[in-house]
Amino acid sequence: MLTALKEAEKAIKTQNHQLAVINEIISIVSRADKLDGVFDVLLRKTIDMLGFDTGAIFLLNLQTKQAELKGHAGIPSEKVPELSAARVLDIHLYPHEQVFTRAVPVYYEDSSGTISEPGKIPILVLLGIHSLAVIPLSAGSVVLGAMYIGRTEPHQFSKYERGIITSIGKEIGNALFKGVLQDKLVAAMTRAEINHEQAQKAKDEANFYLDIITHDINNVNQTALGYIQLLSDPLEATQKELVKKLENTINKSSDIIHQVSIIRRIREKKVSRKEIQLDAVIRDTIHHFSDAHITYYGLPVAVSADELIPEIFLNLIGNSLKFSGPDADITIAVEEKGEEVEVTVQDTGPGIPDALKPVLFQKFQRGSTSKSGKGLGLYIVRVLVERYGGRVWIEDAIPGHPESGAAIKFTLRRFL
Repeated sequence: MLTALKEAEKAIKTQNHQLAVINEIISIVSRADKLDGVFDVLLRKTIDMLGFDTGAIFLLNLQTKQAELKGHAGIPSEKVPELSAARVLDIHLYPHEQVFTRAVPVYYEDSSGTISEPGKIPILVLLGIHSLAVIPLSAGSVVLGAMYIGRTEPHQFSKYERGIITSIGKEIGNALFKGVLQDKLVAAMTRAEINHEQAQKAKDEANFYLDIITHDINNVNQTALGYIQLLSDPLEATQKELVKKLENTINKSSDIIHQVSIIRRIREKKVSRKEIQLDAVIRDTIHHFSDAHITYYGLPVAVSADELIPEIFLNLIGNSLKFSGPDADITIAVEEKGEEVEVTVQDTGPGIPDALKPVLFQKFQRGSTSKSGKGLGLYIVRVLVERYGGRVWIEDAIPGHPESGAAIKFTLRRFL
């Protein structure tokens, strides 16, 4: 019985450490605008938390068909000059072709001496590495680079180590994939300025990459959430808090993907307003937030809008809950004013400073707290309201007291 208890405690400790490492890597990746500047940080954090000695990251250059050094850690300063001759790998040589073309990890578990073959693994050979893991940085089946981490002593990689190293590789690979797609989108839209024909081609290309983002990354996020649920069941309260943070990070990623998808639909779809029963839209949206304290004063009124109108209420209610917390009181009121309908979404949260009120509905404009997102939610609200011929603004829940809650108001045209 005692042995079984110790094994269970050991398993929980292992899972806790695994989640801590992956959560730390996700945190570094999610905070970076571009990954180029954080490869050294990612490697340092990885080798420190897993007990390795050194590491390097190589990224695939599609033009030269070679892998180029982009980051390193754990390399003594006197060895750094020697890296100049080892910044490029031939991905057609073993073991690199296994990793870059087949997405297969390679492990060297040498117990007799240092790893040889200097022409194939130039950087780590310089350091006298005895054991080495070469992990693809991939998103799905697309390999964008490889991570090389090793020890200066003989070592057998356990199943746990292989699993967590592979998970880190996938997290970095997914972040790289998003960056590549973003660069391609920017390049595509730049080319679109040349003429109409190229603009259409660039638009199709941009949409193609957005489809990949929506489909593949959402699949990855859903899979990760499934694993998190499995891991969290046997954990204690303090450990589950760490799991919850990891879950929140992944949910934020899914929210961003959803918001990008909505912006795309708004831009592609011509305005075709029709009769929408506002009361039914609001009640259906409130149903999505069953645990929230929401009071609704509704009217059976028809407005001129389209099927995207629920996004207005999803973003406004979600925004209130994010900044005010689950115990906040939210009030939704609808008032007819001639040919317009005025809607108010009010909360009892910390409010919005006067300086931020005029700019919060701009694209990529973030709030002033750590809970602020990417600035897309309120931008979507403004674009949709204006799409329907209305306007949106922010007031204090209690006039003259911005710290006592916010009231976001907008108008819609009645369907006549």
